[in-house]
Amino acid sequence: MYAALIKAHAILKNPADADLIYRDLRLAGLPATGEVYAQLINAHSAAGNVTAASRYFHKRQDVVTTNITNSAVPNDASTTTPNPALLIQTDPPFHPTKVMHAAMVRAYAHNAELATAWRALSSGWSQIGGLRFPTLRNRDFAADIARHYVAQPSSASAIAEAWKAAGTVKGAGRAVNDTTGPAWAGAIVCEGLLILLKEEGVDRAAVLARLEEILQALREPDGPLSFPTKFKLIETYKERQLSAETLERLKYKFAQGQKSFNVQIAHVRMHLALEKADLAAAQTVLEETVKNLTPSTVVLYLRVVADAVEAGKITKQEEAAMLVAKGVAVVQKVGVEARASLMNEIVRASKSDATAKCGVAELTLKEAVEAWVKAGGVFNKDMNAALGDFVEKNDIKLLTDSV
Repeated sequence: MYAALIKAHAILKNPADADLIYRDLRLAGLPATGEVYAQLINAHSAAGNVTAASRYFHKRQDVVTTNITNSAVPNDASTTTPNPALLIQTDPPFHPTKVMHAAMVRAYAHNAELATAWRALSSGWSQIGGLRFPTLRNRDFAADIARHYVAQPSSASAIAEAWKAAGTVKGAGRAVNDTTGPAWAGAIVCEGLLILLKEEGVDRAAVLARLEEILQALREPDGPLSFPTKFKLIETYKERQLSAETLERLKYKFAQGQKSFNVQIAHVRMHLALEKADLAAAQTVLEETVKNLTPSTVVLYLRVVADAVEAGKITKQEEAAMLVAKGVAVVQKVGVEARASLMNEIVRASKSDATAKCGVAELTLKEAVEAWVKAGGVFNKDMNAALGDFVEKNDIKLLTDSV
C-alpha cells in the first residue's frame, strides 16, 4: 500500500507528500524496499530536485528499534519499563537495488546531467544488469539518455566519448565491460530511441535518422561503438597475474555478452524496419541474423508482413504465406511455443481468411488457429484483436471455455 501511494505521488510530481508517506511507513516500523526508494527518487527527479533524489539513493534504511519490556523490572503493578539493554535492531544492512540504480540514472538524464547519468550507469553496470541489460523491465532511463542525442549530429562518436569519460569500476570482472562498454552504450541509446518513437509530438524523422546512424556505427568493424570481435584484456589487467579460472570466466562473460549484444541489435534492426514499413529490410534482417532472433523479433517481422498485406504491398496470399513460413521456421528452430502475438500477426497476414494457406505447415488459417488452441493457446483480446475476432467469428472454443 505504501509503495503504491508513493508511486502515485511520484506520477503526480508531488515529492512532499511522497516524503510524508515514506515517513509514515518508517514510523510504522516497516522496512522500505528498493521499489519504494526508486519511486521516491522518481518523485524528486520529476520535480527537478536531483539532490533530494540522490539522498534517497545513498540512504541506508533507518535503524528500527524494538522495545522489549523486562517484566522483572516493574514500574508499578500494571506496567513495565523498557530495558535499554534489550533494544534490538530489526533491519538488515541495505544496499541500492537494480531499480534504484535505474531510477538514479534516469534522474540525472531527465534533469540534463547527462555526464553524471553515464557515470551512474557505468558504476552501476553490474547491478543494473550489465550484459543482461535486456532483462531490466523498467528501461525508461534509456529514453531519457537517448533524448539528448536526437538533434545531435555524429551521435555515435558522442556516445563513445561519453562512456569513456564516465570512467570505469575497479575489479577483474569489469575488464569485459571496459572493452565492450561503448557498444552497450550505443545499444542502450538505440533502445531509448525506440521508446521515444512512441511519444506524441516527437520528431520521428530526427529520431529515425539518429537510430540509423547509431545502428550503422554499432555494426561497422572497428568503429567507435563496434563490439570487439575477440576477447581482449585492457592494459590495466595485462600486468596482473590473473588465474586461469578468472581468465576463463572473463572469456565466458565476453562470449555471453557478444551473443546478447547481437540479439539486441537484431531486434533493433527489425524494429527499425517496422517503423519504416520496409519489408525488404525486414527480410534481410531475418536472413542475416537468424541465429540471433528471438520470438519477440519474429513477431516484429510478421507485423511488417501483415502491415504490407493490409497496405496492399502484398497482393497474393501465396506470397504472404511464404513470408510467414520463413518467420515460423525461425520460431520452430528456437524451440519455443507460438505466442498469441505471433498468431495474431499470422491472422492479419492471411486477411482473416479461414480457408487460406497461412504459412504454418500446409494448414489453412482456421486449422492453424485450432491446432494452436488445442495446444493450450490463450490470448488477450485487447492486445490480439485480430486473433480474438477470428476465434469468435469461427466459433473456435478455447480450452478455458470448458473450465
